[in-house]
Amino acid sequence: MKLAYIMSQFPTVTETFVLFEILALEKRATSVEIYPLRRGHPTLLHPEAKSLCARAHYVPLFSWVNVRANLYWLRRDPWRYFKVLGAVLLGTVRRTKYFAGALVFFPQAARLALELQAKDITHVHAHFANHPALVAYIIHQLTGIPFSFTVHGHDLHINPVMIEKKVKAAAFVVTVSEYNRRLLNERCGAGCAQKIHVIHCGVDTSVFHPREHASPPRPFSILCVGSLREVKGHRHLIEACNLLRERGVLVSCRIVGEGPEKLRI
Repeated sequence: MKLAYIMSQFPTVTETFVLFEILALEKRATSVEIYPLRRGHPTLLHPEAKSLCARAHYVPLFSWVNVRANLYWLRRDPWRYFKVLGAVLLGTVRRTKYFAGALVFFPQAARLALELQAKDITHVHAHFANHPALVAYIIHQLTGIPFSFTVHGHDLHINPVMIEKKVKAAAFVVTVSEYNRRLLNERCGAGCAQKIHVIHCGVDTSVFHPREHASPPRPFSILCVGSLREVKGHRHLIEACNLLRERGVLVSCRIVGEGPEKLRI
């Protein structure tokens, strides 16, 4: 199997789930081609990501190659081309951000469709149900290459743009919790239930494991590492720590990360 992975950008220091998923697939002798929609420029980089960055395919949003690829699909099957373009624009027209994204990413998706077809890619997988899954959907509609995508959090709870169309067209869908699976079933209907699977995000317990203590540590220590954004829900963690203290539980909480919520936290 030759896989193509699509994500918003790569590398991203906070998206270790994408990095280690690709590495795990390659350990199983599965060929993975990496296609970020944008190039990431993190100040920190996981050591495991360096080799993947060197061979990732960074396709520009605007280029003559993109124009030629769109002309190719337009000449080959104008009905299909305009049908896909129309579905994407109509599906995003009520959300300005995602309508603009559809206009920007459609030419790039048409180019990727041509490249992946030439590379004999057998399956496309996207991380996040928004722009990456939209690009995978476009590729599938133009080429027939099957696709799947992983649903995480905000892409379902805040901006589930075209989620029903994407789920119905996908070969399968992965999500990170049973709650998300129930929500997808409600949105997309019982007919899609069999293709929605849960793979929980976790940690490698051979690397991260509890310390051995003769007695419980005091105070109880919590470490939270992640980007400081509203969707991460840090305020709930802080409220929980306050509740514990009110109940007489000694607890310390250390939050590590950067982001727009830093001053509020």
